[in-house]
Amino acid sequence: MKNVNVLLDTGTSPSVVSQEIAHGLRLRGKTASIQTLKGTIQTQIVILPRIQIGPMDADSVEVVVQDLRFIEQTLGISLWGIAGLDLLSTGSFTIDYPRRKIAFGSIALREREVRFETQVPFLTVNVTIEGQAVLLLVDSRAEGLLVHGGRPTDNAGSPSS
Repeated sequence: MKNVNVLLDTGTSPSVVSQEIAHGLRLRGKTASIQTLKGTIQTQIVILPRIQIGPMDADSVEVVVQDLRFIEQTLGISLWGIAGLDLLSTGSFTIDYPRRKIAFGSIALREREVRFETQVPFLTVNVTIEGQAVLLLVDSRAEGLLVHGGRPTDNAGSPSS
């Protein structure tokens, strides 16, 4: 299958294939329980023989089968699947939100940019706050910086001022 719509979602892992596509490709798998933000759901896990998104490609990828009709209706397009962080982390890419563009491949960092550190299923960045190295979880839906667990601490374990 070529030239299909795939949603790229760094907040998803594992990646997803639509029920219709899994059926059309005759993919068979195993039933499994997975944890989502809405709770535990029963789903099928199948092995996708090969996938290529731009210059990134992967063989024998374990994906979850889901009904994607609600997303298709919202977006007004047919959707083959959702490429999650498990697939996207196999290569380098840059997301330019204002221009709505994704560039694949290694790109030199410019001032005020940080490199993502992938810790599947999370997307993180290493930053320094008040002289302390901190690992931040990236969530593009967040309205600002939210720190869980208090402020960074100094080397003695007391909060920084």
